[in-house]
Amino acid sequence: MPSFFKKYDDSKCNSIVMSESGKPIFWRFGQDEEILTICGVVQALRTNLSDDMGEIQFLKSTSLSIVFMVEGCITLIAVSKDVRDNERVGLLLKLQLEFLYGLIIFTLTEQVQTVLRQNPNYNIMEALESSESSMNGILDQAACESNPVPFLTGGIDVVGPISYETRKKTYLTLHNICQDTPDTVFAILFVGEKLLSFAQPSYISQQLQSSDLKLLIKFTNNQPGLTTSELWFPVCLPRFNSTGFLNVYGICLNERTKLSLVLISQVNSTVQFQLFREAATNVRSTLELPIAKSNILKILEKDSDHEQAGSVMNNDDVSWKRINEGNSPSKGPATENGDGAGSRGKEKGERKQENGKKKLDHGAEVSKKYDLLQQISDAINPDKTESLMRDYMALVGGEIMHFVFRLDSKRRATRSSHGETSYFSQCLSPSLNFPFVDIESKRRVWSIYQKLCLRLRLGAATTEAMKEEFSRDDDCGGDSTKCNTWNANVLVESTPDLNGITYETDETEIFLAMNGRGFELYAIFPATISVKAATSSGAKLARLLLSQSKQLFLTSSLNGND
Repeated sequence: MPSFFKKYDDSKCNSIVMSESGKPIFWRFGQDEEILTICGVVQALRTNLSDDMGEIQFLKSTSLSIVFMVEGCITLIAVSKDVRDNERVGLLLKLQLEFLYGLIIFTLTEQVQTVLRQNPNYNIMEALESSESSMNGILDQAACESNPVPFLTGGIDVVGPISYETRKKTYLTLHNICQDTPDTVFAILFVGEKLLSFAQPSYISQQLQSSDLKLLIKFTNNQPGLTTSELWFPVCLPRFNSTGFLNVYGICLNERTKLSLVLISQVNSTVQFQLFREAATNVRSTLELPIAKSNILKILEKDSDHEQAGSVMNNDDVSWKRINEGNSPSKGPATENGDGAGSRGKEKGERKQENGKKKLDHGAEVSKKYDLLQQISDAINPDKTESLMRDYMALVGGEIMHFVFRLDSKRRATRSSHGETSYFSQCLSPSLNFPFVDIESKRRVWSIYQKLCLRLRLGAATTEAMKEEFSRDDDCGGDSTKCNTWNANVLVESTPDLNGITYETDETEIFLAMNGRGFELYAIFPATISVKAATSSGAKLARLLLSQSKQLFLTSSLNGND
């Protein structure tokens, strides 16, 4: 087995999914014949060892670190060549496998287990074709050589800075859609793979878990027709309900910024689709977004438009007519770039007033005069984002080289939730820059961050501590969010004990991790300063980011917690 893994790129780990019979389902690298051999070896190894030792969780050698995950009739393995400290890579590899399995359930529901039990040789690869790009995207994003912040922190990457007034308006718009549109479960606005706002039920058991939200945004964003047409497709949210499908309506509201809307319902009907189309039009109008004209399909009434449909319509069918339709926002006609002709004079006057007004706190206090699309464009601009992050680090001093920040926003539940409190975690981090520019140094940073994450939660970052945590046979009590399938996600999503702090030092850097009420911070400092000075600077940075939380994150705009 080690000889096979010498053939692929040293900088990336491989992931393989197989059935209990050893039939490959998905793999990241490798030829078909090689994968077949590996699957056979893995299943033979499992069979020989499981009776005496139970299921394998980790394997380590001088050249490889392998993480196993067995879910019913499906076996998943992740293989890394980063063996400098195996304890550090295990958490992120386990998270990758959980998201891979989540995408399988996302596409096929738990019924795939029943199918494989009844027919172990059944080929489900074709059924997963629509999810293959999302699987590869998840693995690329969660890899140590990339930027795995949302996975390591259990948080959602959020569009920011956005003014609090604008963020609140987007939330109230979605909240009203959920209230006014029948059978609407969730409403979500996102930009690329970053969340802008969302509305959901206030019952804790009916709320979205971070991992489900990541899968939904990733899958929807990867659909090739998102920017050119309206989408309607079924999905299974594994930690919401792994046994059935929900129906998703997706539409790109602005192609330039990739602002997109997702509405989710339990009802699969043309009537529900039409209701969501009307809701999307209302969102455009309320947020004053331009509407590009396009050819669309409209449901025709049986009595009045029967003969215009150009198709046969019986008592059980619905007739459609292709029309050219385009509506303008409430403040005059607009073009797709977001510039309304009727409002240009007003905007020109506003720009004159803004020329002499600088943004406060290095851009975190966003001008209220900016429209939504302009704020989004500024927030997703890489140069502006990196400049803002550098300014934050410069303001607190201490020569901070990099940081990762997580905010835990409290969500108030209804009385039916028995006073339970849930949190919605969001994350923020600049890109790794000099001296962390090569793959080896990036791997080192993320592996040490993993180690500090485990210390905050488990008190230790050893393989034994992880095995004990992941092997706990918790009673799910019908709650799939707490089952062992998601134990790595549940671990990183959990809130450590208050006021924890830990650090790791070497010849060149100090790696610091701390947490307090509602936040978690990881940061890197040069070894030329003391640990005490690094801790002081880290605390200042945390206070600064908390003071800017209304612009950087979704805070009180969740579930009406104003």
